[in-house]
Amino acid sequence: MGVGILPPFGDDHIQVPGTRALKEEVAPGADVSGDKFANLKRHPKQHDVILQPQPSDDPNDPLNWSRLRKEMLFISIMLCTSAVAIPAFSSMAAEFDRDLTAIANLNGILVMMLGITSFIGIALGRVFGKRPFLVFTMVLEIIGLACAAKSSGYWSLYGSRILQGLGIGGFACVGNALISDVFFLHEQGTRIALWQFAWVFSVNASPLVSSHIIATHGWRMAFWAALGYTTFCSVFYFLAAPETTYVRQEPISVATTPPETESEGKEIEMGVASAQPALEHGAGPQFPARKSPFSLWNGIMTNDSILLVLSRPFVVGLTPPIFWSLITYGIFFTGTIVTGATFSQIFAVAPYNLDTVSVGNISSIGPLLGSIIGFASSGPLADFAARTLARRNRGYFEPEMYLVLMLPAFVFCLAGFVGWGHSVANGAPRIVPAAMIAIAYLGSTFGFSGTIMYASVAFPARGGDAFGIMMLAKSAIAFGLLFVANTWLATVGPVAFYGAWAGLTCGTAFLALPLYIFGKRIRLWTSKNSMLGWTTR
Repeated sequence: MGVGILPPFGDDHIQVPGTRALKEEVAPGADVSGDKFANLKRHPKQHDVILQPQPSDDPNDPLNWSRLRKEMLFISIMLCTSAVAIPAFSSMAAEFDRDLTAIANLNGILVMMLGITSFIGIALGRVFGKRPFLVFTMVLEIIGLACAAKSSGYWSLYGSRILQGLGIGGFACVGNALISDVFFLHEQGTRIALWQFAWVFSVNASPLVSSHIIATHGWRMAFWAALGYTTFCSVFYFLAAPETTYVRQEPISVATTPPETESEGKEIEMGVASAQPALEHGAGPQFPARKSPFSLWNGIMTNDSILLVLSRPFVVGLTPPIFWSLITYGIFFTGTIVTGATFSQIFAVAPYNLDTVSVGNISSIGPLLGSIIGFASSGPLADFAARTLARRNRGYFEPEMYLVLMLPAFVFCLAGFVGWGHSVANGAPRIVPAAMIAIAYLGSTFGFSGTIMYASVAFPARGGDAFGIMMLAKSAIAFGLLFVANTWLATVGPVAFYGAWAGLTCGTAFLALPLYIFGKRIRLWTSKNSMLGWTTR
């Protein structure tokens, strides 16, 4: 194929899940009356751009909504996604008479509950619609924040974090699906990148803001402030965002496998870095029209049973591409969570002896800068790589083209985590470990993006199931390791501790190389396998 991705054995014409053409370039004056794409709806101004998904003629179809309604929905997604309260808890250790591991688990249990909600939420959103699920989770988050602000001890605060995690999981799991419901494929890239940034920004900025509030007004005031912001975001969503679930008939597919001899002039345009395809754009019967776009109940959205919808992601997770994705995503995500739990253990003691505000600054600014640079560059880099490789591939896109992001993930995680460990061990000025932290988070961001992009398009019909099992797996891994992170660091020292994370992240990133080469054959084998094939359709 000219790009290093091996074709299926013996037959380069066979259709493989995930292989598709997204843009057709036609030479001036060419006759396209018999072209297989001629009847597809196209961009009103850029006629060579094929609209994906293909919109219906129904004005209630979210793809046909007005620009104002679409952008109001997107603003609500950004606001609600950013409503994440992760205060700087280190100052509570003395008040509650708990060690750092117990304090870290206040965030650990939130991460675990977030994963559970994310997993269940994708299924509930598929069956009942996303709006009732999201309203319910926002109510849970508000109750959890109020209980945290009024908590009288460690365990009451722990219980409130369970409620908060269940609430935060709503937009963490279906935010990108909302975007995919409403915006066409060529419009999704920037918006999904901004949605991911809103999530990362809130996680990294919360300790920075809360450390200043805690230093002045106490930790309870940090929860009251978060409660006020979350309530505002929730009301905005309730008033501005209608139900986006729309059951449509099977769209006309433009997916194909590149033939041996393909005419020149075909190329793909990857103007997107979609993190997850829409959950409801598959085939199915037409269900009754919704009562109202703003109604909390519009009936059942699918004929699939709840049991099937909840169990299918576990089987999807056994397919080789998704299994690699969930392990790799889990390792990269856990690396940021577990190492983030060690900031106070390192910087609040000699030789740094930083106060709560300074620890909050160093634990937020470095990760935030690394994440901003990562999300600002990973999307354009993925688009450029896919466009360039697809042009050499006769205009056809392969999901493995997104795996090029694992190269910068490998390089930056190796430099960042190793440099982090050695700089701390040698007592380097705090600007040095802060810079290494930023580099490590930059590499982790490339790892997040590469695995999510690949998993979401490897088997397009099951992108939602893949995302759900990945969220559950990464939360379980992070939750388990948070119990041992601080003890592990104290036992082996920073060089071995952060070196281990360099090895784990770089090891899983390196496995992307054979997956890139053999991925198309693996996808075809999976789709034909008697036990796993049904999960790809």
